[in-house]
Amino acid sequence: FGAWDLLSFHGDVAQDTDIRRAKAGHELTRLVPSLIDQVLHGDDIGMNQTIASLAENGWDGDAILTHLVEPTARALGDAWLSDDCSEFDLTIGLSMLQLAGHAVRSTPTPGALRQSRYSILLATAPGEPHTLGISLLADLFTDAGWQVAMAFPDSNQALANQLAAQQPDAVDIGLSEALPREHTLAKLRQTVERSRFAAPEHLTVVSVGGRLFADAAATAENVGADHARKTVAGTSIQLAELIKLKRQQHGPG
Repeated sequence: FGAWDLLSFHGDVAQDTDIRRAKAGHELTRLVPSLIDQVLHGDDIGMNQTIASLAENGWDGDAILTHLVEPTARALGDAWLSDDCSEFDLTIGLSMLQLAGHAVRSTPTPGALRQSRYSILLATAPGEPHTLGISLLADLFTDAGWQVAMAFPDSNQALANQLAAQQPDAVDIGLSEALPREHTLAKLRQTVERSRFAAPEHLTVVSVGGRLFADAAATAENVGADHARKTVAGTSIQLAELIKLKRQQHGPG
């Protein structure tokens, strides 16, 4: 990406991001502009070194994901929405973040939850091409001791078929982590509803995620889900608690 003319974009994003993140009050968010610069220039070595150095300096994985990786994905989405980068550039950038995220380890899960051995199906919303969210979740849930399966369905029926066959304890249906996708809200509601009917006798907790929920533009209630994640960090603990609660409410049967 060295031949790109992105100087005005970098300056605008750096200024706007610094203002927003200063209000948020977290140190890691000051690195978002530089990480965007590395992503858009294809500097995967520099990006990996940045994230590795944070881990070496004592930052835990949850903080790195919540305050750096995910905000960078949203900033890339803003760049595309502003015509400051192409859809191809956005896709490559998200792929780079996905690869870098594999090196980030989550905060240790309490022993009692690790012993539960819950299962989860991580799925993109039907037709959703961006997979950053569920990719990061796959690492986090595996680290937490869950049995993890992934799906990239092209329809609600395809997702329902996999849910009926596997009957996981939970399913997370992910929209893009970079783009708002407001227009997909009604469609996601139908996906959630269809997922609940896939195995009606099985108490599956339904979670949803993506920028739409990270920005608080929508809630779990809007789409009929049990949970809406604002970040991938801590989701395994939150869903484990929901599974346990749902089973207590419905009894052993």
